[in-house]
Amino acid sequence: MNLNWLDILLVSIATIVAISMLRPRVRDADAWKATVTPLASIIGSGFLIVAPLLAAIAGSNATIAITLIVLLSFWIGSAVRLVISKEENLTNTQTWSLAGLEKFSDLALAFAYAISIAFYIRLMSGFLLSGIGKVSDLLADSLATSVLLFIGVFGWRRGLHGLERLEEYSVTIKLAIIASLLFALGYTDWIHPPFEPLPEIVASIWN
Repeated sequence: MNLNWLDILLVSIATIVAISMLRPRVRDADAWKATVTPLASIIGSGFLIVAPLLAAIAGSNATIAITLIVLLSFWIGSAVRLVISKEENLTNTQTWSLAGLEKFSDLALAFAYAISIAFYIRLMSGFLLSGIGKVSDLLADSLATSVLLFIGVFGWRRGLHGLERLEEYSVTIKLAIIASLLFALGYTDWIHPPFEPLPEIVASIWN
């Protein structure tokens, strides 16, 4: 395998980002600890699902598509924040039926989160095997099962604190890869612009 200067640069960028984020000052910060879990979920759905789908469906219009998705997310998030603020005001006056529904929603959310984790790990296994040319449902299922068993045993031995620490390393590695990927995409767009330069666009409109 021959590595050119760009490959070495991308690996170096990912390494520098990972080392910077693994410093105790960053890793042990309260703001970072509060961000890790939701960020892991966002990266899982965005990096593994949304990005490949946008590349396949929207193509060069992926920027427009992701902008619409972000705006939709802000809109949904505003509704969720409103519901949370109203629920907090009803905490001391809620009925037993409302309290029971809240407990049931917590269980439903935990069940859905477990399914999503299993789905992402299975998808990751498929991507990994396809990358090395070993496409097989049996191998992908076996690899996903092995990863889930590792997480289960690790959590059993180390507890929730150990899983949180493992999640921090996982998110750090993914953010380092994303930083390197963004640099590579920016470099590619600079060498091969996906759109016409602005002066040419203006000139074509004027003519």
